[in-house]
Amino acid sequence: MLSLSTSYLADGQIRGLDIFERLMALNICSLELSYKIDMDLFQELRSFINQSKLIVSSVHNFFPIPDTAPNGKGGGDIFLLSEPSEDARREAVRWTRRSIEHAGSIGAKALVLHCGRVEMNVERKRLYTYYKNRQIQTFEARNFIHSKLGERRKRKSAYLDSVLRSLAELLPTAEQHNIILALENRYHYHELPGPEEFDLIFEKFTGAPVGYWHDTGHAHAQEALGIISQNELLDRYHEQLVGMHLHDARGLDDHLPPGRGQIDFHRIGTRMKGDTLRVIELKPGTSDSEVAAGIKFLSKWVI
Repeated sequence: MLSLSTSYLADGQIRGLDIFERLMALNICSLELSYKIDMDLFQELRSFINQSKLIVSSVHNFFPIPDTAPNGKGGGDIFLLSEPSEDARREAVRWTRRSIEHAGSIGAKALVLHCGRVEMNVERKRLYTYYKNRQIQTFEARNFIHSKLGERRKRKSAYLDSVLRSLAELLPTAEQHNIILALENRYHYHELPGPEEFDLIFEKFTGAPVGYWHDTGHAHAQEALGIISQNELLDRYHEQLVGMHLHDARGLDDHLPPGRGQIDFHRIGTRMKGDTLRVIELKPGTSDSEVAAGIKFLSKWVI
């Protein structure tokens, strides 16, 4: 069953009835609630969910928008589970616990988590300039990436320790509410977890409700930059796979409707398990007709 993230709808003006009617017109009966939803909108949506056959497959942390969110705007990184500062880390844990509780209250199976980042001089502009100028495979670019990944490795210890401590503290709440903590592969190389950290996390939390959430667009961007391939991520974490954010990408431009980019969804479909959550996650402002076309395209490969 395909699920649709509300990410392309929730812009601070659309209300619960609008979302419900548009989902019904798309013949969608399962959704992921995104981090752009505030408490008022959540209460409206909960009413429609309770009165209909709508299923909530998953929720994206931090949900709904926390009271203390900067500028009142939602986001997956407004608090960081990787914070070395204990007060800041505890704040991220506190709001994540709240997300878990809300996810459990509406029958979701998973909470999608961004786990934070390694604080460093990312030099993103230089990296993307190599790509834009079609120089990403040159010796200079590969040496630069190798150097930055080495810097990340040297600096990550305190941030990874905070992630591990945060997950350990969240597990009792996740178990209580029957929620899987689904750790998403990230777009930027300095974010957590990366491949090395996924291996460590899954080994440490074997048997706990912690799993892998694969984002097709993020993986495509990492592959385009020569960091790790989409296929390698899917192969390495197939056993831990909980769900996927499905969207297309062209180069570094992602969250496009499936069928509008370069991603091989046939291959991705073969790596899904029977219980893998399948969530279409698109850019804000994507039209309903584009969403419908993406659903039709994906129906050939992943349902």
